Amino acid sequence: NDLTIDFGFFRSVAVGNLVFIDANYNGRADPNEGVADVTVELYQEGMVVPFDAPVATTTTAYDGSYLFADLNPGSYYIRVPSWEFDFGRPLYLHASALGTQSGDDHLGEDGIDDGKPSFNGIQTAVFTLAPTSCPVGSQEGGYLGSSDDLEDASTNLTIDLGFVPQI
Repeated sequence: NDLTIDFGFFRSVAVGNLVFIDANYNGRADPNEGVADVTVELYQEGMVVPFDAPVATTTTAYDGSYLFADLNPGSYYIRVPSWEFDFGRPLYLHASALGTQSGDDHLGEDGIDDGKPSFNGIQTAVFTLAPTSCPVGSQEGGYLGSSDDLEDASTNLTIDLGFVPQI
């Protein structure tokens, strides 16, 4: 029996939450502001758009929610690609809501403002996912915040991207 063989078990992590249109310009998500059918990409820290392919891609659900599950612990950022701002797409003629606000969607949003989202897309700052250090309890007080309670410390449901109509 060889007891030196290690299968490298680890606990996976997850990240997600909400893409929304801030129709009343209050800087946070309100009921029914979620946007369906928006592509959301996940990149590891250090990856460069457009040279590196995303680690994962998903599409928002009917309510604007999204989730990337079964990830390796590490540092990541979320991005909405530029083509989501093209004619016929859900974010056409929209811009990132002004500023960023840490915390969940009931407090603000995480998209870094960019004057040319139709060229550059919108992305978040880098965040770290670890199996025991993701936001828990009242730190996830926004939309679907309690949906991860069984795996709370390994799932971050606070990464939200808010958009406003362009003026």
